[in-house]
Amino acid sequence: MTLQIEKVPGKEKAAYFVANIGQILFQGTLNSFLLIFYTDVAGLHPAAVGTLLLVARIMDAFSDPIVGYILDHLPATRWGRFRPWLALGGILTGLNLWLLFAGPLLATSLKLLIAYITYLFSGIVFDLLVIPLVALISVMNKDDNERTKLATMRGMGTLLGGILSSVLTIPLVNLFQNEGTGWLVVVGVFGSIIAGAAIIGAVNVKERVQAKEETPYAASDAFRILLATPPLWNYFLNYILFNSGMNILMGALVFYFKYNIGREELVGAGLMGLGLPMLLLIPLTPMLTRNIEKKWLLFFCLLATSVFSLIRFFIPNPGENLIWVILTFVMMGVIMGPSAPISQAMIADLVDFADWKHNVRAEGIVSSITPLVTKFASGIGGALPGYVLAATGYVPDAEQTPEALRGIALTTTVIPFAMMVLGALVLFFYPLTKVRVQQIQEDISLREGQLANELS
Repeated sequence: MTLQIEKVPGKEKAAYFVANIGQILFQGTLNSFLLIFYTDVAGLHPAAVGTLLLVARIMDAFSDPIVGYILDHLPATRWGRFRPWLALGGILTGLNLWLLFAGPLLATSLKLLIAYITYLFSGIVFDLLVIPLVALISVMNKDDNERTKLATMRGMGTLLGGILSSVLTIPLVNLFQNEGTGWLVVVGVFGSIIAGAAIIGAVNVKERVQAKEETPYAASDAFRILLATPPLWNYFLNYILFNSGMNILMGALVFYFKYNIGREELVGAGLMGLGLPMLLLIPLTPMLTRNIEKKWLLFFCLLATSVFSLIRFFIPNPGENLIWVILTFVMMGVIMGPSAPISQAMIADLVDFADWKHNVRAEGIVSSITPLVTKFASGIGGALPGYVLAATGYVPDAEQTPEALRGIALTTTVIPFAMMVLGALVLFFYPLTKVRVQQIQEDISLREGQLANELS
């Protein structure tokens, strides 16, 4: 049975691309700069910040499936099921970004408590932004190639947001005589971009795949979907291991450039070396996935990326060999290009698998895996560098001991390498191939056709 496919117009793909800029602008700013802002500007202890980033992320991770379940059960509006929440999530996330920095900085006491409250709140508003963004891939179209193109737009949007964050943040902050004022202005601008990008996406995309008309699934079904869908757990392990490695690297990178290299202002160059090749090469993803299984292409990307992360550890005197340091980031960016869209396209496959196995169309609950894993990875990525800094004797804004410099180097090379390799190896057991997903979609279409005939 051949599925009839309506292609997604270029205007919608462009709007979806824009909508995704805000997510990584928020996430990238937190992952790359929140730790050093809290320690070097707000004056919080690195170990206390590490605990905050870990505990808060674990606590609010439970909100992800709850928000996904709620979104699946809210009545569809004339705007669709996910688009209104995308707009609201963008507005709240933009506001929360400013509060995350302003709260601990402006408070005269209870700085750590305020950091906990604003960071916990960020987990909920982040869900309202990310779950609709991920779910839209599966509801905008059924075709595997069209979904891969949408996932490519998502990957390009997130990379552009990441480049904006990594390249512009420190130079813009440095334009201000008062560092604290600089941070508040910059994150205020970023927050406005996040809200505007989400609204543009929500207004201009279309939801084509409708939820089943029967009674929505119960809470017990939500647990069944999450616990009894083996490919979902495989995806979970892969995503959390690799992204934890990347977040550990990102969380310590500004420290690496500031102390190991002695050129804090060049952190943007390193992140540009990583992000720009990815942005340029991501459009090749749909072509590559036509001939290569998604899981094997992703396996190669993750494994090769980990190798170049490790190579950087063996570069002697990184401040004097900066070109080789930047080159490792460039090579990581070249290889990682297809990884982001492939991971997002896999979510759409998992939605279909859950529908086929459990007879439930649950874009929200399945898509909640993405922010859940992102939060866990963000917590690990923020906590571990904080603990290593504290254990190796790091002192903010001072000349670091050889032990502290080695600790910073380990968190940007060896530790991410180990996490990424484990993430790649998990993919050996991922069962969904292109042929299998097509069979599942045809089975679902046949089942729905038989049901329609019985009802008529």
